[in-house]
Amino acid sequence: MPSSDTNISGLQRVADFPSNQHQAVVAAIGKISHQLEFYVYQDKFSFYVPPEHLEAAKALCEPIPKMATNQ
Repeated sequence: MPSSDTNISGLQRVADFPSNQHQAVVAAIGKISHQLEFYVYQDKFSFYVPPEHLEAAKALCEPIPKMATNQ
């Protein structure tokens, strides 16, 4: 699992989402980019897109609940 905001393909991390939001994130990002990768770690999905799509992907995913940070 990559630990940085850029993965081996040079894609940039949008955000980490809970597994129950996977379909919503794929649908949102699919509107702007067909190049999408994600990594699954336990119940967390980390989504990555090409750098030129990063800002748009973040904007589209804004209403989707993200993983809670450590509390």
